[in-house]
Amino acid sequence: MVRLTSLLSRIPTIKFRKGGVAGAAPSAAGQAQAGAPSPASHSSKGLSTSTISDIELPKRYQRRPLSQEEIDHINGGGIV
Repeated sequence: MVRLTSLLSRIPTIKFRKGGVAGAAPSAAGQAQAGAPSPASHSSKGLSTSTISDIELPKRYQRRPLSQEEIDHINGGGIV
């Protein structure tokens, strides 16, 4: 039972941008400012919802071309 309570009271060290548990050990400063909205929560300058097509990717991130042997293996259905 001691291990269970120690696991439940553990505070994760990784801070994620979104999501997570709402009541996961807020700091005293965070509780004092809970009524005031933070400017970072309304700003979405850093987040982009646009996607990049495969053609626009830099050469090092593009897929390498498939060889004819790989194409035949895929078209053959894998393990026969």
